[in-house]
Amino acid sequence: MASSLGARVLVDWLESEVVRVLGDGDRLELAYSGGLGSTLLAAIARKRCDLTCYTVGLRGSADLRAAEAAALFLDYRVEQIRITPSNAVALARGLAATVPMATAPEILSLLPAWTVAARTDRRPLLAGFGTAPTSSRVRDLLPNLRISSPLLRLEEGETSAVRRRLSACADVLGIPAAFGKPRRRPPGSGSGIGPAIRQIAASRHTTIRAILRPKTAGRSEILTHVAQTGKYK
Repeated sequence: MASSLGARVLVDWLESEVVRVLGDGDRLELAYSGGLGSTLLAAIARKRCDLTCYTVGLRGSADLRAAEAAALFLDYRVEQIRITPSNAVALARGLAATVPMATAPEILSLLPAWTVAARTDRRPLLAGFGTAPTSSRVRDLLPNLRISSPLLRLEEGETSAVRRRLSACADVLGIPAAFGKPRRRPPGSGSGIGPAIRQIAASRHTTIRAILRPKTAGRSEILTHVAQTGKYK
């Protein structure tokens, strides 16, 4: 679709997409990870409206560090939603219950944006999905979760080609290379949520799926616990 457009034309197209999401309003919220997609959308959206970026992450996560840098060097208005490993598990279970057909990787990918959407009002939340392969199920789930990601319309062909075009857009907008050409990191890892839940699963000698859906996997967890400790929990 729009992935064949030149950088300047593509910037104009992205601006029209942001205006479409904005509608008759005068403000937007963006799930900001510090990645290429969310940084580019932030640069475009804040020219058009009152924009607030929200970043979800555990202490020391790459996304929170990126948020601090964006607030300092790009003057983005960024609010941090700091969570703990136990918060991450509770949130992930809530999302898993909301989207029962989603896989564990899909839940971890959606979780930061969904956490922001749950804390903002009923307007659509902007997000930067589309700079990496996105499953058809996630694409279908986003509108139901009040998440709008214009960049998904560019996800045609190789992801690297899409990222090159978006990096060219960042150059057109004057975004410094440190922000316009960041290393790609999935939402689940950049936020620290994925590693935290994996560590919890390992400490309990179980799977991430069992952590996210304890009712459906409860029997296997109990049997594992009994086998290792001799006690029924």
